[in-house]
Amino acid sequence: MKMNNWFLRSAAAASIAAMTVISSCKDEVKRFNAEDAQALSEEAIADAYYEDADDVSSSVVYDTENATNNGRVATDIVSNDGRLKDCATITLTGDKTSGVITIDFGDGCTYRGNTREGKIILTYSNGPAGSNGFTVVTTFEAYKINDIELKGKRTIVKEANATQTNLQHHIVLEDGQAIWPDGSTILRESDFTRIWVRDETDPRILLDGSASGKTRLDKTYTMEINETLVYRRECMVDEGIFMAVQGEKVFNTDGKQIVIDYGTGACDRTVTITVNGISRQVSVANN
Repeated sequence: MKMNNWFLRSAAAASIAAMTVISSCKDEVKRFNAEDAQALSEEAIADAYYEDADDVSSSVVYDTENATNNGRVATDIVSNDGRLKDCATITLTGDKTSGVITIDFGDGCTYRGNTREGKIILTYSNGPAGSNGFTVVTTFEAYKINDIELKGKRTIVKEANATQTNLQHHIVLEDGQAIWPDGSTILRESDFTRIWVRDETDPRILLDGSASGKTRLDKTYTMEINETLVYRRECMVDEGIFMAVQGEKVFNTDGKQIVIDYGTGACDRTVTITVNGISRQVSVANN
């Protein structure tokens, strides 16, 4: 699960990086206003928090394999994941092929500056874990991370691998809502394909797909990855660069299109932002 945790940190950091560089483009011909910057920022935050829920859930699902191998149908799970082991209660009802896992953070568990509370509920089928077609449906019960409540149904299906060394998942979010403390809400639906390339010399994550919804200000938005985003472990470990290093995504809202180009694979913090046909190369701070 270390690779899953690495990917989450990379994806979240890349999202924050996108927020940072957008603010530097305000002086271009067709300026971003505060609402544009806010919309992009909030889309990135919502995306990162749903990815976080996926990552926590994946860690628990694979921890349950040992618990179900002895034929037990109901048990408490002990996880070595730092986000869970000292605080959350994990309960399994089922066996290795199907069942329900409840992750209960109670009134709050804080780990490395992030506080989670409430419950994540995982309903899994077509097991055991790792089999093609293995499916996990994630729902939420009063679940919050850093005071932002998540709702919706997230379905992750293990697909046939492109190669023997690559792992592929299809991830769909339906009726997603990210609710801020003031009650304002982002509506979100997404459809992604995630491939973990388990190359000993260059392990990396490939991400494709799209998202859409409404901002907290009730404006429609879309986000599409139009060139596969690539996250390289070498860049993170050796260079401290957690963002995508290759690929391109497009964010559209209120009649404006923002293109973010992450480059061609070099371990650097340079991205190219294009707005209204005008491009600007920007060096992104290490967030």
